[in-house]
Amino acid sequence: MLALRRIRPAGHAALLRQANNRPRPRAGAFLRDEGGAALVEFAFAGPILLTTLIGIVEVSMVIFLNLMVESGVREAARFGLTGAEQEGMTREEYIVQVINDRTMGLLDITDENVEMLVYDSFEDIVEAEPYVDVNLNEQYDDGEPYTDTNGNGAYDADPGVAGAGESGEIVLYRVTANWAIFTTYLADLLGDNGLFTVSASVVVRNEPWDIGT
Repeated sequence: MLALRRIRPAGHAALLRQANNRPRPRAGAFLRDEGGAALVEFAFAGPILLTTLIGIVEVSMVIFLNLMVESGVREAARFGLTGAEQEGMTREEYIVQVINDRTMGLLDITDENVEMLVYDSFEDIVEAEPYVDVNLNEQYDDGEPYTDTNGNGAYDADPGVAGAGESGEIVLYRVTANWAIFTTYLADLLGDNGLFTVSASVVVRNEPWDIGT
């Protein structure tokens, strides 16, 4: 009987040798593969970075608003002390508008946010109306005698009279407004119940515009 011999195509042996010599993937090489590592790292660090950037922007906005309100109060006081009138508006209304314009619409300033108080002297700004401390508890209680400095018929810890004042009078301008904090972790750090209070004040003496009248 004749033995049958398998005849392989030419070059088959060379292909087998190449296949045997080809490097096989190892687990260590897979573990050392850093492809996509940057994407994974950003997935962890991205939210933290974004929140930090938003926080920086919000803190900057609060500082900016403080500066704008302070600038607005000073500008309003410069107008108020001249005694000038704006056509179609009272002095008080125009003063509120000046402050509102200075904040560029970021804060809605109304007459409820602006306080103007008139005093006889600079010392009166920090002093309450005089009273007799009958029970010696170092505070005013209803029924105790007092001096009604501003003539409003009630005891006031602050004797200032509302208004922009007349010629030569001393006027305190005070603005208080709230700005909503959007960044969660800054809401309690910077504000109260998510609101940051922006405030500014200035005291001036009105010019003597009625001299010679």
